[in-house]
Parts: sequence; C-alpha cells; structure tokens
Amino acid sequence: MAGDVNRRDFLSTLGVSVGAALASAGAALPVVGVAHAQDKPKGNIPDKPYRIGHMTFFTGAAAVLGEPMYKGQLLAAEEINATGGLLGKRKIEILKADENAGTDANVKELRRPSREIAQHLLDEGGVAVLWGTAFGEFGEGYLRLSYAASREALERALERMGKALTRLA
Repeated sequence: MAGDVNRRDFLSTLGVSVGAALASAGAALPVVGVAHAQDKPKGNIPDKPYRIGHMTFFTGAAAVLGEPMYKGQLLAAEEINATGGLLGKRKIEILKADENAGTDANVKELRRPSREIAQHLLDEGGVAVLWGTAFGEFGEGYLRLSYAASREALERALERMGKALTRLA
C-alpha cells in the first residue's frame, strides 16, 4: 500500500485542514457596523392598516405546512407593528384564507353546464366568472371566482349573482 493511515493521523490531518479553512473563511466575513435610523419618510403616510392576504392550507393534509407559514408571517407582522408599523405609522393586518376551501363555487345542483351558468351570470347579473371546464374536464359543475376586488364590490356582485341564479333555477 502507498501508506498506512491510522485513526490518529487521519484526525490530526482533518483538524489541521478544517482549522485552516475556518481561519481563511473568517477573514472574508463582513464587519458588522452600528445600525442607524433612516431619514423621516417624505409625503403623506396613510393611517389605514397595510393589509396582506395569506392564502394557504389550514385544513386537510397540507395544514401541517400551511399553519407554520401563517404563524411565521403573523410573527413578522407583530414584530413590525410593535416598532410602530411600516414607516412608523402603518400597522400590518394579515388576512387569512384557507386554500383548501378553494375559490370554486359548486353549481352542480343547477343541473346545467357550468359554461351556461357563467354566461347567464354575465348576461343577467353583470358578474364575470370562469366556468369550471376552462381548467380541465374535471372542473365541470364549478365556477371559478376572483376575489381581487374591494369587499363592497364583492358583496354587490354576490347579491347580483344570487338574484341571477334564482331566476335561472
């Protein structure tokens, strides 16, 4: 053999190699300085809270992943709010939605194709939705709704949808 290596020689060589690597890495570490406050923000800062939506799985099998993510975001918001909020004035408010609940409306009991129901809602209720089969054959019987509007607009849309669907049934 080229040379016998015993445990003692191996560990002493390893210790020298690791020590040298750590010493050279230490020289590359940045020097941490003192943090200074930023200048006072310019302009008008609104008083209303800054809302952040958090949509993840809170029920079902994936809840084991969703709940810790939500708690992490909540913790970060609480820490920022404890220091006065964003720009020292705006508190962060976390809105929570369960992705497992989905944004699909079940319209199977109307016993009509979802595309026909979507067209009826557009014509009669003035509300645009996507029919389920736009997302594949297994989407039949569902409508896809978008929640990217103000609460007031959504409430008006749901009221119009209810009236239009009553006329359809």
